[in-house]
Amino acid sequence: MPVEVTSAQIRAARAAIRWTVRQLAERSGVHRNTVTKIEAGTASHGPTIAAVVRALEAAGVEFIDGDAPGLRLRGRSDPEPPRASAQRRTAPRARRPKHRPRP
Repeated sequence: MPVEVTSAQIRAARAAIRWTVRQLAERSGVHRNTVTKIEAGTASHGPTIAAVVRALEAAGVEFIDGDAPGLRLRGRSDPEPPRASAQRRTAPRARRPKHRPRP
């Protein structure tokens, strides 16, 4: 019997595998705005939600429904490391010289 997946579970699953909204949208074949609507609980088109759930399950997420809805990750290596931009440290911005009024 399939588990009914909540919007909170979808948000948590995406966070657990460290995917951005854009990455989930690309892997599920839906627009990123639709993913945002699903995570907010305002989208209810069954086939679209099913595509998002399938993409998350293919990445190792297992949705569970015991006493309370939840999820867990199946034993696997990380499918994709965090993006380089999240790891990059930026140097402090150079300060602009103060404007000197003309005499």
